Amino acid sequence: STFTGSLLSVEKSKYVYLMKLTCTKEGLLSDIRKRPFPKLNIEHISKVTINNSYFVNMNGIEMSDIKMITISLTNFRTCRCAIGIRNHIYAYMTVEITKTQIIECFCMKDRSPLHIKFMCYSAKDSNAVVLLSQVVINHCYSKFKGGAFSLHKGGHRRCKKYTNVTCIITAGLFQNNTSESEGGSLYVLSIEQVVIKQSKFLRNNGIIGGGMYIENVEYVLQDQISMEANSAIYVGGGLYGTDLMHIVCKTVSFKENNAKESGGAMSLQHSRFIEINYGKILSNKAALYGGGIRMIYCFKIFITNSFVSNNKTNKMG
Repeated sequence: STFTGSLLSVEKSKYVYLMKLTCTKEGLLSDIRKRPFPKLNIEHISKVTINNSYFVNMNGIEMSDIKMITISLTNFRTCRCAIGIRNHIYAYMTVEITKTQIIECFCMKDRSPLHIKFMCYSAKDSNAVVLLSQVVINHCYSKFKGGAFSLHKGGHRRCKKYTNVTCIITAGLFQNNTSESEGGSLYVLSIEQVVIKQSKFLRNNGIIGGGMYIENVEYVLQDQISMEANSAIYVGGGLYGTDLMHIVCKTVSFKENNAKESGGAMSLQHSRFIEINYGKILSNKAALYGGGIRMIYCFKIFITNSFVSNNKTNKMG
């Protein structure tokens, strides 16, 4: 289905795609090759509201084009259904996702289970705000960046500086997600601010940044977050950050994360100002360097009132 117009509101709805099941010796197999999943396209609509609804077994919900101003998802559940938002920003835009669950979503192409991309082609000042509150994403997989959620800003490089994008995540739960690239659960690239509060990242897996991957962000605040049992094949078992202007980790807990190369709890590089206050870095592991924390080419580092204990590495740090 494709929806166009000025306003779309979905209330108390349930969209279920019933697959034909085939029984074999190995168990039940879904016959999706002959009957591909349907997709819901939402285009040229200025305000989208989806409340108290449930989408199951769909190829995805795609929201796109230039007139989108407000997107609101509340009490929304998806199972095996991705959500994609790709929009051109010309003035102001708000994406608000509250009390939403995304479960068992498998993305094989260039997107995540929750994928937001802002395109910038205007030299005028514009702003976008992404608000995620009480969002639960678990048992998801992405062949792309961000096993659960990805957010980045694209478009013309001269126009990007006129667009400010802020992401605020509150009371989120991201667990048992996997990415075949960067960011086992969370991937953020080239925006202005990321604020994560009272959230948990548990048992996620990625190539770089098992819990989250953050690059080229001016300000990052992590307040009362828990990173536990995340794993990275290369660096940053819990967190990988690069090209950050200012990162603040306050009342954070990094426990039992693992990196097969370096930075068991976190790996930070090419970052100007780093603050870790009231942090707990416990029982993390790395094969080579920095069982707890690995920092390289960082300028100002302040670690205060923090407890770093029982981290292990086979070589240095």
